[in-house]
Amino acid sequence: MVNRMSKERCRILFVTSFDVRLIDSVKTDGSMIRLLKDFLLRYEDLCDLFLFTGDTSKFDLAPSIEHVPSAVFEKFGLWHSSYAVLSTFRIAKRLKGNALVRGFSAACPGAIVAAKAKKKPSLVFYEYNWSYQVTHVNKGKILGTVARLIENYIIKNADVLVTRNQSLETELCERGAKRVVIIPLTFDEDIFKPGIDVTELKKTYGVRDEKILMYIGRLHPVKRLDLLLKAAAQLHEHFKLFIVGSGALEDELKDMTKSLGIADKVVFTGAVQYSDVPKFMNMADLIVLTSSMEGQPRVLIEAMSCGTPAVGTNVFGIRDTIDDGVTGYLASDDPDDIARKISAALANDAFPQMCRSVALEKYSNEASALKEKALCTELLALDSY
Repeated sequence: MVNRMSKERCRILFVTSFDVRLIDSVKTDGSMIRLLKDFLLRYEDLCDLFLFTGDTSKFDLAPSIEHVPSAVFEKFGLWHSSYAVLSTFRIAKRLKGNALVRGFSAACPGAIVAAKAKKKPSLVFYEYNWSYQVTHVNKGKILGTVARLIENYIIKNADVLVTRNQSLETELCERGAKRVVIIPLTFDEDIFKPGIDVTELKKTYGVRDEKILMYIGRLHPVKRLDLLLKAAAQLHEHFKLFIVGSGALEDELKDMTKSLGIADKVVFTGAVQYSDVPKFMNMADLIVLTSSMEGQPRVLIEAMSCGTPAVGTNVFGIRDTIDDGVTGYLASDDPDDIARKISAALANDAFPQMCRSVALEKYSNEASALKEKALCTELLALDSY
């Protein structure tokens, strides 16, 4: 890529978490690349832009964005450790002049180490408790302890932590953060909207007069899709449940639908194009999310913008997004309760009308973008080179 960056311009270094690799996006539908590129280009008029990821090869994103792959190994998950170490040096090398490090999640220790070494301001987006997931969801106590140490270091040393809701702000303050700012997740209101024609999509999947329940996301243990399937098995409504996404648990979940006797009512679509997600959300009567934890689930906000209500477990992140009794219902982790809340939500005709207006009021894309850009400008102004 031809480097067209000006030496006089300030620079923002965007550092992704361990598990964000553009090569993964290429292998699916490319949505991660598009989302990152579109997001970074918001700052094109302000700064030169650098994107650090756990990739081993370089991607050409845009003339104003330099992608810096910072991992050595691709197989066996070793990019995590090599990225954590190598990114520190590559970030530090580019922290020249008036510069800011912007890290994502708490899994970016190299960003904070480099910023402190070069005495540059740092901004970290904290969207979920990463160490909790490693310890309690991935069942790794030793790795969980390491993750907690890394997370605590980042929380205590970042100049500013941006989070998505009040629950996360409270947690960060209790863990010693210097400064916490809430900027909610947003959505593209021109893409995620009600009224999208889903006639062809219904024909593709043979949908007629059934109520459509839908899960959209990774097939990962943290999502507890076993609870969703157990709840679905107790429903009396005429329904189809769509599991939209891919992951290592797919075969196990398919076997579970057979043992529960609902295999004919559950559709596994696999990964779908990001551009098709709004269609699926418009086809759905209800989104269901039974995770053990979330940060602020984007899928709920996007579905809300499409006028689709949700039922979710009453856990961190989900309870900060679903307005209980207004845009959906919160449930316990008891499949009986989840099933009752699903039935109640399907019978509530007021929910779809409320969802779009609440989404536009709480998660304005323009307002959040302006707030973050102002925060970056403030931090860059504090950097005296």
